[in-house]
Amino acid sequence: MNKMRLYALITVIFLNGCCPLNYPDCGCIPPDPELDEETLKWIKPYNNDDFFVFEDSIGNIDSLLVNRKSETEFYGGDECGCDCQVEIGVLKSTNNSNLTFTITATEIQVLKINNQEEMENQIFVAADIGTNKVMRNNENATATLVDDYEWNNKKLKVFEIKCETGSNCFDYEMNEMIVSRDFGLIEYRTKDGMTWKKIN
Repeated sequence: MNKMRLYALITVIFLNGCCPLNYPDCGCIPPDPELDEETLKWIKPYNNDDFFVFEDSIGNIDSLLVNRKSETEFYGGDECGCDCQVEIGVLKSTNNSNLTFTITATEIQVLKINNQEEMENQIFVAADIGTNKVMRNNENATATLVDDYEWNNKKLKVFEIKCETGSNCFDYEMNEMIVSRDFGLIEYRTKDGMTWKKIN
């Protein structure tokens, strides 16, 4: 009888101390709550409450106000997730209320480009910075990560994004963008065909 009680006690302790083999979150390791260092570099140019100043090919000037946000978002399973760091940089034109650019660093090493932040599920494009893999969310857009883009006599790592001519890429005001890891948005083309280049 003592052996049966001992066996039952050991079984209860074992089952309470270990996950059943069919339990989906058994041994789960939650995601890292912090963004990785390389992904944060893409957000750093938007750290100051300042302006990005752009000029078009005929000399018009536009200032884009920088707004920086820090948030958290839950990632992982219900039993094995955490509130993870999300960093957002937003540029808004002082001359054109429809012209907005948003860059979001999320999910440890994912970078999302979306110039209408309120359209949460309509990301223009996204990339996994850790693997340099581009994930397109709009079938009419192309995106490329370039390691040696030439700009102002510098070689930069950039994200080149283009919406196919005549396509509807969520009615974005910007349909082409060049986003630098070190300097932020450095060039964009609007729906009217005008190209704007960063001058500050």
